[in-house]
Amino acid sequence: MLLVALVLAAGGCSPEPHAVQSPAKPAEPGSIPDAEALIARGRAISSQAFGLLSSNLLTAIQQSGVSNALPFCSALAMPLTSLVANTNEVTLRRVSHRSRNPVNQANPRELELIERFRSDLAAGEKPRPVLVTNETVTFYAPIVITNQLCLQCHGQPGSEITPENLDLIRRLYPADQATGFGLGDVRGLWRIDFRGWD
Repeated sequence: MLLVALVLAAGGCSPEPHAVQSPAKPAEPGSIPDAEALIARGRAISSQAFGLLSSNLLTAIQQSGVSNALPFCSALAMPLTSLVANTNEVTLRRVSHRSRNPVNQANPRELELIERFRSDLAAGEKPRPVLVTNETVTFYAPIVITNQLCLQCHGQPGSEITPENLDLIRRLYPADQATGFGLGDVRGLWRIDFRGWD
């Protein structure tokens, strides 16, 4: 199990944020002060959040398997994400086109980004970070499934997800849409809104 833990810690469901070209209207070059610094900060914050979530998830799996990890995610994933957001004084969310928790359902702009990420990855294009300006500056990066272990909760029911774990998912998340993914699929995206950037 330690080997699995090390693999997940190193690879994870998205080892560091990948990103591609922006959707509707990306920020114009030079329109955001310190854009490169904000991209680097976005990467660091999403990596911090991923590290905190995955290390806690690994502990839960090591203690009692995937059936223990699912209640952990249900109870603690959002508070841990909020902890990272508050520590860094940003707004941080994980959203998806096929959410497990309806609170994490992507909005229309985010859905457009996810579709762009999926299309670009399918075309073999290297992802790049995205900054978008509106009332604030927002960093987006896709969450890509890169580890087989992720498929025990997000893969194919009946093969990768056991009937027992699928039943638990349905009990914890009655509106779940987050199964049927494969390796290399975009699971969703990180969204970081920077406060007081201007």
